[in-house]
Amino acid sequence: MTSSACLSTTYKTAARCNERPPLTVNEKIAFECLKQIAAEGRCATQAELCAAVGVGYQQGTMPAMLQRMERKGYITRTVFQRGMIVCLTDLGICTAPPKDQSPHWRDRPKADPVPTPAIHLVRNLPIAAQLEQDARAEGKTLAEHLMNLIYIGHHGYRAEREEDR
Repeated sequence: MTSSACLSTTYKTAARCNERPPLTVNEKIAFECLKQIAAEGRCATQAELCAAVGVGYQQGTMPAMLQRMERKGYITRTVFQRGMIVCLTDLGICTAPPKDQSPHWRDRPKADPVPTPAIHLVRNLPIAAQLEQDARAEGKTLAEHLMNLIYIGHHGYRAEREEDR
């Protein structure tokens, strides 16, 4: 293929020409931010990338941009429930992994517990029924009961962290 035919930025044309489509202005900014984060050995957050690019932190904005960058071959990602590892393919460097490396809920087996109550209700009705039964037995709303469980779990988590120090 001639070089003039390879000037198109579509994915199909770029693949035929053994070239990557160029990054958009916002993708370039995100890439530079990821490069700095990786060089500093930090974990990348969507909020930090959104702030660097100057886009509002909306559900799906940054994941969509990162997916495009991944399809173009500039990065690879490993996504977790609470964060991600981003590797810059040409530079061979990666951001630090998040502290919580629980698998993302989309990647979890159905037998594993999932983080959100709405998904839990669909996947595991007995647990939802148990939670409702416990809440009624204590004379509380389901929301109050769940908040108590979160509070108890949080304090247990903090106590374990203190023991590890």
